[in-house]
Amino acid sequence: MEGTGFLWGPVERDLSNALDAASLRQRVIAHNLANVETPRYRRFDVVFEEALAAQQAREARIKVKLTRTHPAHLSGAPVQVVTPSVERDTTSIVRNDRSNVDVDREMAALAKNSLFYRSLTRVMGSRLMALRTAITEGRR
Repeated sequence: MEGTGFLWGPVERDLSNALDAASLRQRVIAHNLANVETPRYRRFDVVFEEALAAQQAREARIKVKLTRTHPAHLSGAPVQVVTPSVERDTTSIVRNDRSNVDVDREMAALAKNSLFYRSLTRVMGSRLMALRTAITEGRR
């Protein structure tokens, strides 16, 4: 979701992208687990956090931040949306059947990703609740 407007800022953009990455990671881990007995199968992994950190570092280096008070004003540096990517893991240890899927490792990654997703949804929910409170309680 692209958006830099008043209600959807860079924090919500990054949260939305992180939720997309966690969802993709869930599917990739499930795919790896489904192929645990497939000879010569090489596991896949989702790369997102490193790209997001690099993007945030690039945005922090911008010394002059422009504030837009009108839609016709220039917005400054273009907003880069970080998207998760799927890469094949060719570096991990290979079993006798030449597959590199470790069930324990995948299950640990699944649990970690589940906690990550749950924490993201809580943060996003609290931000939306604060926005709702501001809209509905502002005139009381």
